[in-house]
Amino acid sequence: MGNWKAIAPDWSLDDDVRRRFEAVEKLVKGAVLDVGCRGGEFLLGLEPEPRMAVGIDIDSKYVAAANHAARDREAFSFIEEDITRIDPSAVGTFDTVVCMETLEHLTGDWHPVLEKLYGAVAAGGRLVVTVPANTHISDPDHKTTFFREGLIHELPDLKWVPGMPHIWIGFYLDRGG
Repeated sequence: MGNWKAIAPDWSLDDDVRRRFEAVEKLVKGAVLDVGCRGGEFLLGLEPEPRMAVGIDIDSKYVAAANHAARDREAFSFIEEDITRIDPSAVGTFDTVVCMETLEHLTGDWHPVLEKLYGAVAAGGRLVVTVPANTHISDPDHKTTFFREGLIHELPDLKWVPGMPHIWIGFYLDRGG
């Protein structure tokens, strides 16, 4: 089980965040890309440590903090990038691509971003996404509201992340291989 409290003792890692991280961690395998990684807390706390871990965030302060925290871990790197402009071929492919609490912040259509993220999933890998459910979490930075029924309609191959707290939606898409 991940050791996130040791990674971010000053970060408010409440029970809800810990439960989301634990639920997603169970689906992680191999090389991991975390898109919208914040300060890298999820990647840095994974146990066992992934063979390769790349985090992407739009905020340079978070990226700098993550790179500092990972300074002794050769397999880790953190990059400042806007996910709406990401080029999956430039990033490479990963066994697991994680995008937690990020899509709801996008203005406009989130489908092209999801397609790009899925493009970074290696054969036999998976894309794992979490978003707030409905409007249970009020945040002025949230531009899109997600509903389970809508996601089922739009992404018929999705599977639900087991163990997700009820105010969150977690789903994953496997890539055949």
